[in-house]
Amino acid sequence: MASKSLILARLLLVGGGLGALAGCAGTPQPDAALTQARGQVAAAANDAHVVEFAQPELQQAQAALQQADAALRNEDMTAVDHYAYLASRYAGTAEQTAKLKTAQQVVAGASGARSAALVQAARGQAAQAQAEAATARTQAQQSAEQQQQGAAREQQMSREIAELKAKQTPEGLVLTPRDILFRAGSAELQPGAQASIDRIAQFLRGNGDRKVLIEGFTDDTGSAAANQQLSEQRADAVRLALAHDGVDQSRIDIRGMGPAQPIASNDSRSGRLINRRVRILISNANGSFPEAASGSSQP
Repeated sequence: MASKSLILARLLLVGGGLGALAGCAGTPQPDAALTQARGQVAAAANDAHVVEFAQPELQQAQAALQQADAALRNEDMTAVDHYAYLASRYAGTAEQTAKLKTAQQVVAGASGARSAALVQAARGQAAQAQAEAATARTQAQQSAEQQQQGAAREQQMSREIAELKAKQTPEGLVLTPRDILFRAGSAELQPGAQASIDRIAQFLRGNGDRKVLIEGFTDDTGSAAANQQLSEQRADAVRLALAHDGVDQSRIDIRGMGPAQPIASNDSRSGRLINRRVRILISNANGSFPEAASGSSQP
């Protein structure tokens, strides 16, 4: 009989474990910051002094925790960490506010018989709690402002990339400006190229952590050696124009590609003109360059 009971208990234990695993299979797992925030908000909510004296701060912490949970359901881990941080800071602010108001109450209610030491200690606690609460509020506000600034910067970057008509990759940007073309046998920039030069320079001045690789190309007329030299000269002409527009030359490398990777047929005059071009690769913030694909890099 005891043996049967032991077997039944083991089956129930295994079944319960499998059920728990099955229940967790489709649920996103919180990260450490969110777990910590939940504990801090729960502790604040269970503190009678916080409930009595710091309801607004407690509600802010609970609202931030709800936003973190919503971000977790959407699998937006950046937002999860942000709102979890805010929830923790607001919970800390609530606790410090409660300590401050409790200490102030003690000061107000101290009788003459016990006033001296008690009032002095309470005032010290109140000052410390007030300072800690102010620090927590400042940190939470700074975090929120940094989040807003990051979002604004991403929007601005998207607009700038759209203006450049660049192809965006995880490693950086690839662009082949259609108004930076060259006459046959020439490396001189045409007047129509300046608008693209200015846009690219403006982007690079605003993103000082990006590096640049300029590739020059030719059509297939002429010798291989002459085309190699000419393609390098065309890349260098763009490099000098960007430097003239305020881009540090130490951030710019050039490479001659000769007639490689044509984007149009060299059998026609218009096709050869299109092939006399440059391609500009802009690194990501880590300095990695995209792998330039064969053919046109227009999006």
